[in-house]
Amino acid sequence: MSTLTELRKRRFEQAWIYPLCLAAPVLWAGVVDAVPYLWFVLVQAWFLFAVMVTAHEAVHGAAHRHRGWNRAIGWIGGLMVGASFDLQRRLHLAHHRGDASADMERRCVSDGPIAYRLLKRFVGFAWCYGMFPTMPRREQARAIAVAAALGLIAIASPMQVLFLWLLPLMLASFGFVSVFVVLPHSDSAFAEWVRARAPWMTNYHDVHHEHPELPWFLGRAAYRQGRSVEDSVALRVRPEATVELHEA
Repeated sequence: MSTLTELRKRRFEQAWIYPLCLAAPVLWAGVVDAVPYLWFVLVQAWFLFAVMVTAHEAVHGAAHRHRGWNRAIGWIGGLMVGASFDLQRRLHLAHHRGDASADMERRCVSDGPIAYRLLKRFVGFAWCYGMFPTMPRREQARAIAVAAALGLIAIASPMQVLFLWLLPLMLASFGFVSVFVVLPHSDSAFAEWVRARAPWMTNYHDVHHEHPELPWFLGRAAYRQGRSVEDSVALRVRPEATVELHEA
């Protein structure tokens, strides 16, 4: 069984998969006329889900050992799912640090019926936590540029954007937000019911918060290092892990 030190040395051994995750939705869009549309949407949603995971790995500096390439992967991934990488990075790392923004995020996923919480988290993104005004102007400009570019593309090709990107993206976003944001953090009866029947969700979530520098494919190995759900400390960042919470 690998030690945590050994696992950290392996964190980039499957980094080759992330460029493939970014290329997959583009390549799949080229076969839209060759497959039934429902099948196309489901597969495209899965590919975009993988893009979201890729961008999340880049937030933690785990998508590539070179900082510049890691940032490029995160930026492209964010653009492909209609988000500013800078904005999402600040929000997510604030969540890991447990600061005021994280408190606002927890309220966003814990207030009201679970369907309302999912909707609020899905459509709100970082703006509902007041993160945008606190960003440096350069990052604000990049976030606005992303939104403007996506808007221009939508105006130029509205039907293609709707059917090839937006509908699959909505499905992918709902799945990502449900599995990695709302259900692991919510204290609702439904979320507790799901976690009881899908313990991997809690296990991965706790390992990720304790060792955010480890990519998703090492989560199970890290958990098997004798770490149970009771032993994991959620929302705590080890001093030696803070280096991994860098500005990717």
